Order: sequence, then structure tokens, then C-alpha cells
Amino acid sequence: MEGVRLLIVLKLAALAILQTRGYTAQTPCDMNNGRCSDICVPYPDFQMPYDDLPTGYFCACPRGKAAFRGTLCLPRAHPCFDPRFCRGFEKCVPTGSREGYGYRCDCMEGYVPRGNGRGCRLLAEFDPCEGNGGCSDVCISNGISRTCSCRLGYKLDSDQNTCMDVQPPTITCPKVDPVMSTNREVYVSWVQPTVTDNSGKPVTVISNLSPGKFYWGRYKVVYDARDESGNRASCSFTLNVGPPKCPDLHTPINGAVSCDTSGFGKFCTLQCQNPYDFDLPAFMRSVPYYYVCGSSGTWSPTIQVPDCTRYQNPNGNLVRTLYYDYECPDPRARKQIKENAVSNFKRSPFGLVCNCDVTVKDFRVICGATNTSAVRGTPGQGSK
Repeated sequence: MEGVRLLIVLKLAALAILQTRGYTAQTPCDMNNGRCSDICVPYPDFQMPYDDLPTGYFCACPRGKAAFRGTLCLPRAHPCFDPRFCRGFEKCVPTGSREGYGYRCDCMEGYVPRGNGRGCRLLAEFDPCEGNGGCSDVCISNGISRTCSCRLGYKLDSDQNTCMDVQPPTITCPKVDPVMSTNREVYVSWVQPTVTDNSGKPVTVISNLSPGKFYWGRYKVVYDARDESGNRASCSFTLNVGPPKCPDLHTPINGAVSCDTSGFGKFCTLQCQNPYDFDLPAFMRSVPYYYVCGSSGTWSPTIQVPDCTRYQNPNGNLVRTLYYDYECPDPRARKQIKENAVSNFKRSPFGLVCNCDVTVKDFRVICGATNTSAVRGTPGQGSK
């Protein structure tokens, strides 16, 4: 819009200059807008590079457009501005709406269409491109000799006659949502990738995995496409298959939860920051060594998580708890929490049958809020 306003200002300024110089005669812009499709700007002695247009003006276009053959404003991405769309000795003719991208290729003056429909040839008796001149694609003649050219996506071979396909296929993989099932093995299907090729010929597509039965786990599915010229392209997506997601565990005040990441985040350990301990509600006798979420999507042995809101009593029995120093956001505290979780996992039945090398990298930490005012009792004496 700013560009159009500037052109209007230029037009008015040009008219003012003409008037101050005594030019009061009619300008080319006064006759059919100078054949301009949009804006005609008077400009003394200016000659557009087209023989059929008078002097003394030029045509301006709004932002995003350019003048085609001096007068017609078209989108800058219009095919008629790209010499690759029409073959040798053809001229590009816009068709349809001026906002669109339609076009056709007509022969220049002195040329006629070839018999095979590819490009134009001279009206002269000798035509180097007769029979397409031995070119596999486009033959360009100057009336004396010819050269071969290729369409987009192709390259001229060393024989200077044959065009080779050098553009790989286009392949787009589907988006597959996570699959959740209470069964450890489940049938999974997905939409096949979309594949196209500039040659229009069939493309060979192979993949490392196909729809079928999958166990819980994470899989990378890769599709490889290859056209007849050997050009290749690939795409991939991640398939996640697992049990239903468990609800998030409550994170204890003045404490933390550490859960494994090597499986599905289903093995969790509760811990308290020193010198706090779990304040058990009346319906809980103890704190479980660990919380496990089964394939049903529910926590076992309970979803109840008490808060660390009482002081430890070193003279009494500590609640069955793992402890860590420092506040949870502290990296030292996170390290302790993960080490406690690894040790607890290895001592559990799951760790004994797992026969796997679990490390602190396989656990994540969720810190609870810090609230010392909620703690009952006296440090070193516990609570009553």
C-alpha cells in the first residue's frame, strides 16, 4: 500500500513539473491510461523498450507485482517472468486473472509450432531442430545450429543430447499418535506416505517396519523412496506403543518424586529432604518402598502420597523413607535423589529380574514445594 501511495505522489509531482514548464498538452496517460493495467506516471522523454508504446510515461505497479512488457502488472512469481517456462523462440502470454498465474506459450514472429508440439521452428526450409534435432527434451535452434536443453529437475548428459532426471522424489510421512493399550502386544496401522516424482513414473518405496503387531516400546519407522533414475529421498516418524498413562503422583511438600525414564516412567520412589519425614495420615501404616503403575493405568499399591511435614525423630522409629540433603532444585540434591532411586530400584523385584544396567541417567526428578511452616514438631525431637 505504501508503494502505491509513493507512485501516486510521483505522478502528481511529474504533472506539477510539466505544468511549471508550460506543458499543458494531453499526456499519454490521458489516453486509455497509457495502456497501463494499474498506474500510469507521466515522464517526459522516457521511452519504454517496446516499439508499440509512445514516449513520455511509464507504468508502475503495486507492491508484490512487476510490469510485464511495460504495461501489465503481474505477481512477481508469475511464470512469464521465468524464461524456463517457455521453450526457445516462444513468448509467454499471461492468461486468466491478473492476480493468478495462468499462461501459455506462443511462437514468436517468424516461427511456427513444431510438428511434435515441442517449441517453435523457423519458417525457413532448413530447421536444425527438425524431429527435435536428436534432443531428448527441448531443442533450441538459431536457424543455423541447435542446442539441447532440459526441463526443471533434469540435467543434460555428457552427450549434450539426453536429459537425465536429477530431482529426487518427494515423500511425506504420516503423523502417528501414540498408541496406548492394556495389552503388551497390539496391532498398529497407519496411513502410507505420500510419494510423487517429477518424472510421473512409478516410485519404489520400502520401509524398515510395516503396520502389524507391536510390543510396548518406541520404534523409528523409516520409508525410503527411489525413482527409476536412482534418485532417493526418505522420511521417518516415531511410533510410541505403551500402556495407558497413569495420573501424575502428588509431589510431597518438602520432598521429591523420582521416576524411571528407561521404560515408561512407571516406577517411582518418594523421598524427603533432611531433616523432614513423612507425616502419615491415619489410614496409612507406612510409606511404600516404591509406586508402580501397571498396564491398567492405575498406581499400586496406592495413589496416596503423604507430605514431608514432620521432623525426623532419631530416638524413635523413622518412617520407611529415603532422604536427601539440600533443597531439591540444588543439583547436589537431584544427584542424591537419583542415586537413592537407582539403589531402591535394584533392590526391588523389578530390578532383580530386569538384569539391566540402570543408572542415574534413567531417572528424572520432580521437586515438591518447600513449606517449612507446615512442619510439625521440633528438630531433633520429631513430632508427637
